[in-house]
Amino acid sequence: MAKQTIDLILPQTLAILNHYGFDLRSQTSQELLEKWEQTYSSLWIRLAVIEALYQGRYKSISIEQILRHWLRKGSPSIHFNSEFEALICQDLPYGEQEVKLISQLSSQEENSSRGISQFIPMIDQSQCYLKLRETVQKVLEETGKKETQKPQPLGESS
Repeated sequence: MAKQTIDLILPQTLAILNHYGFDLRSQTSQELLEKWEQTYSSLWIRLAVIEALYQGRYKSISIEQILRHWLRKGSPSIHFNSEFEALICQDLPYGEQEVKLISQLSSQEENSSRGISQFIPMIDQSQCYLKLRETVQKVLEETGKKETQKPQPLGESS
């Protein structure tokens, strides 16, 4: 995913929450995003907000339910298509809050000298990840056994 796209995920999510009038319970959209970011990736949060919008569920509790469901499954499960997403996200009005968040992200990026090394992946324990890890370990074990055996020249048989 392009760096510019990553930088716009949170401000765009904030704009969607504010523009479409989600019921945020007595919290601000910025507070909710910060709370959700402690557990979920910014991409999942954005997708969950759009999914809630698609389902006609305009409450922050609905977004949380979607995120928890996805966390249990290990991956997001969206029902909207890219055309709906484009329609929702086109010409979003960026208010003072979103512009402030964009400038904060830009200044953090400029002050950071670590670059990509600051990335800390979430440990994924989904069924897909576990199955993939198991398969890779089997292949590595088989490859290790084959490497200890000397290859025979072509034309010779044992």
